[in-house]
Amino acid sequence: MFVPTREFLYALQLYTVFSLLYFFFRFLFPVSSLQSTQYVTFPLPSHGNHFSFYSITFNAVLDSWARSGDKRAPYRAEQILNHMEELSRSGYGGVAPDTYTYNTLINCLAKSQERGAASRAEQILVVMTQRYQAGDTIKPNCRTYTSVIDAHAKSGEAGAARRAEHLLNT
Repeated sequence: MFVPTREFLYALQLYTVFSLLYFFFRFLFPVSSLQSTQYVTFPLPSHGNHFSFYSITFNAVLDSWARSGDKRAPYRAEQILNHMEELSRSGYGGVAPDTYTYNTLINCLAKSQERGAASRAEQILVVMTQRYQAGDTIKPNCRTYTSVIDAHAKSGEAGAARRAEHLLNT
């Protein structure tokens, strides 16, 4: 019998709240009324800056999975990132994954301590680097490298210390 942990229930609550917000704003601002290159933005009250509601919502859900402690968290986080990329390719610019999105996925992998999580985190770092070199805005930063090193530190795999040190020296 599945007994949900407190962390899982917290992640589920966050997911529910953001899903409701998503559908509420989709109702107010139907995507069909927007041009394919536009996305819904809302002014921040203190600055007049704008943010993308969709990207922030997806990132919040990713972060809740990373904090949940659930065994399926890395799998779900990667599914969400893939869904964001698919939506972005379909013309919804507001859901394009950014550096924060990738960092959250890497952090989720590091926290999972699953077999192969450190290697997967390093693969994601390589993808980020390649995309940045190809002209994308997704640029690995200090948090990216720290999270991949953390994944190696928690992995307990043979050679993990050498791989972490190699990342530190690159």
